[in-house]
Amino acid sequence: MTMNILRLSTDLQSLLIKNLAAQPDLATQPDGLTTLLGNIVAKVSDVLKADACSIYLIDPVPAAAGQRLATMRAASGYQEKSVGIANCLVLPVEEIPHHAKLGLTTWVISTGRSFLAKSPEDLIQHTYWSGKYDDLQLPDAELKLDAFLAVPLRSPQGQIIGALKAERLTGNAPFAVNDQIALETLARVAGRCLAYVENARGGQLDAAITSWTLDVIAEAVAAEGELDAFLDIAVRATAAATQADSCAAFLIDESKKTLIQRAGCGSQVLRKVIRSYQLPDHTQLVDCEDPKICNPLDCLHRDR
Repeated sequence: MTMNILRLSTDLQSLLIKNLAAQPDLATQPDGLTTLLGNIVAKVSDVLKADACSIYLIDPVPAAAGQRLATMRAASGYQEKSVGIANCLVLPVEEIPHHAKLGLTTWVISTGRSFLAKSPEDLIQHTYWSGKYDDLQLPDAELKLDAFLAVPLRSPQGQIIGALKAERLTGNAPFAVNDQIALETLARVAGRCLAYVENARGGQLDAAITSWTLDVIAEAVAAEGELDAFLDIAVRATAAATQADSCAAFLIDESKKTLIQRAGCGSQVLRKVIRSYQLPDHTQLVDCEDPKICNPLDCLHRDR
């Protein structure tokens, strides 16, 4: 499967930015974060054609016994019924060899390593596979897990904060390396989303949205080598942040005589006939004593 990773990242971040800007209460409502995480798992399910997807986040407070746990906070498919219920241990990496059959979610979060199972055999042969298909909440006893992919979630500073998982059932194609790259990209988006929601909760909603949008554009500057493709990303991110129905970018051409549209979204999307405007010759710009009596056909005036 071939996919544009930068476009994938931009599309999801634009959606999240737009939703956060349109519904400021998402940052403060108890279920607001769940809404944004739901956007992420829906995107994962669509892009990876997964039968189920889930996000685990490390609980902010240790359990009663002092153990650190990670709880499922969003899911799609047959995992959805386990949101807020399913959890797993989080261990210091040096303790992992002393525990058998930890479960793969624990292993991914505790080690910060991704795991791609291209077949049921890959899954079962993993040292820390729990051996319990029941834990997967499969919708039918006749179904088996044919493919499994899990990647760690990290904060923008690199701290492990959870895991993002995708699963395919019997009869589906196995996950490939491209799928892992895509999931790791979406995991970075999820980590960025969590960070900016936390900033917004501190009363800095506008600053968080602006910073997030600039991050998206800066990412495009670094990764996109084609100007029009970069401008396309910039207008879509800007439209999301400003909740605009449309947005367009115009550039002056090399002749300095024409303003030409190079990118657009919404009603301003590029069409077969590209919009352009002739720029005035600087010699036509004159100072008018009274702009009201200036003949616009003969000159372009500047009002003193």
